[in-house]
Amino acid sequence: MYPLTTLVRFAALGLALVIAACATQDPSPPPRLEFAGTLDLSKSGVGFALSHPSGLTCSGQFPGSRLPEKFTVPLSCSDNATSGTMEATKGAEGIYGTVALADGRTGVASFTLPSAMRGRPAKRKNAPQN
Repeated sequence: MYPLTTLVRFAALGLALVIAACATQDPSPPPRLEFAGTLDLSKSGVGFALSHPSGLTCSGQFPGSRLPEKFTVPLSCSDNATSGTMEATKGAEGIYGTVALADGRTGVASFTLPSAMRGRPAKRKNAPQN
């Protein structure tokens, strides 16, 4: 048989290995959510509705009718416990956003601009008027 001090050393070594293994394993980050986005222009401002295949939906409202190139929209979600923000950029054909939820999940959303919101070419000075 092994002396008691040897058994204690093996036990201590085993415990140290278990603790080290637990401390060095990083949990993998949750998958990035991909939201389908729709715009609501029926009210004052611009409404944003985001839906995920899991059933999670979030919404937010931008106060003005003219969106700047870059803007932030606060979000509230369907589970009544989650909130977050969407950092968005307006492009020629759509709006693309990065979503950060308060529970640590992140995601992306894209919205197609209706024709009324798409940029119109600027009028040239001295252009002939018809």
